[in-house]
Amino acid sequence: MADDRNNLPEAGALTMAGPAGLEIYPVTLDRWDDLAALFATSPVMSSCWCMSPRLRSSEFSRFGSESRRRNEETMHGLVVSGTVPGLLAYVGSQPAGWIAVSPREQYARLQHSPTLVPADGLPVWSIVCFYTRREYRRRGMTKVLIQAAVQHAAAHGAAVVETYPLAGWGDRVGSSDAYSGVAGTFRTLGFYEVRISGKSRGQPRLTMRYDVEKPQAAGSQ
Repeated sequence: MADDRNNLPEAGALTMAGPAGLEIYPVTLDRWDDLAALFATSPVMSSCWCMSPRLRSSEFSRFGSESRRRNEETMHGLVVSGTVPGLLAYVGSQPAGWIAVSPREQYARLQHSPTLVPADGLPVWSIVCFYTRREYRRRGMTKVLIQAAVQHAAAHGAAVVETYPLAGWGDRVGSSDAYSGVAGTFRTLGFYEVRISGKSRGQPRLTMRYDVEKPQAAGSQ
């Protein structure tokens, strides 16, 4: 498998190009309609609005029109306030993919999780969710989204980027489980395993990190 860790971008411009004219931009208020259009292509995303990680489990529900409306309004309020909840990928002018990345402390679900507890006292940014429109899957978009998320976090002072993917054993990861990514994808980009942090659908869920200030050299273990 090719090792792409040396292709992780330097901190700097928050827009980058990728395969097939792919471009990545932070979600700001002027891109709200594009985020809404992308989420409308998925019944899960249009219900959750990626608010699940930002709320405690007792506070979150994606079922019913009232819950969906509340989740959308809460996400909109974050964007209006100036919070950048993640990045949007475009193919041409078409919003095609999403990655959620923010400082860990913005994710109440992580802060109160009995299994995904902090590995240490270091401040980290966390990647918690992906979504790609069906027609743009299997084109390498996930890797480019991860690269852009690292770039975005680094530009805002992050020293460590953390993520919580499934181990990804064989074909046992379905599309409904892939929202957090698969460990192998992150490994090819230089992320390393910190620990096993629980299980999901019978597979280990890992805590993995990328050290922004100390990128690993190609071929290192």
